[in-house]
Amino acid sequence: MAWLDALANIEDLEDASFDAALVADFERRAAEREPRLIRFSTPTFKEYSSNELKGCNKNSFPAFSITAGACGLNCDHCQKKILEPMIPATNPQMLDTKVRHLIEAEGLNGFLLSGGSNKRNEIRYSRYMPVVEKLKTDFPDLKIAIHSALLDESR
Repeated sequence: MAWLDALANIEDLEDASFDAALVADFERRAAEREPRLIRFSTPTFKEYSSNELKGCNKNSFPAFSITAGACGLNCDHCQKKILEPMIPATNPQMLDTKVRHLIEAEGLNGFLLSGGSNKRNEIRYSRYMPVVEKLKTDFPDLKIAIHSALLDESR
C-alpha cells in the first residue's frame, strides 16, 4: 500500500493535506534502506494495559523531576500535573542516591530525567551531568532518557 493511501486511512489525519511529491520522496528513500524497528515508550507512572501492551511496575523506568512539582510555565495542557507522580530529585546527590537505591532494591533498568521548565521553556540539567555520567560509568546497561525541553545552540 502506498504511503498516501495509508495516510488516508488514518482517521485522525483525514483533514490533513500532504505534499504528494514529498511523501513519494520519503517512500522512495525508505525503500532504499534496511527496515528499522520503531521503539515506543510509555510512562511508567501511569497505569495502562491493552492487548498489545502490558504495563510494567512503577519503578522499572521511573521519571525523576529535578524541579519536584515546580514549573515556571504552568501551561493549560498540563498545569504541572505531569510532574506530580515523578520522583523529586532536586539536587544531584539526591538523584544519585535514589537511582542507586532503586538499582539495588528493585533492579532498575533505567529512568527519565525531567522537570518543570523555567519561563524560557528550559530545564537546567548542567549540574546533574556529572552524576548521569558516573551512573552510566558504574552501570553501563542503565538506560537514561532526558526530556530536554527547548535547547539553544550551545546545548
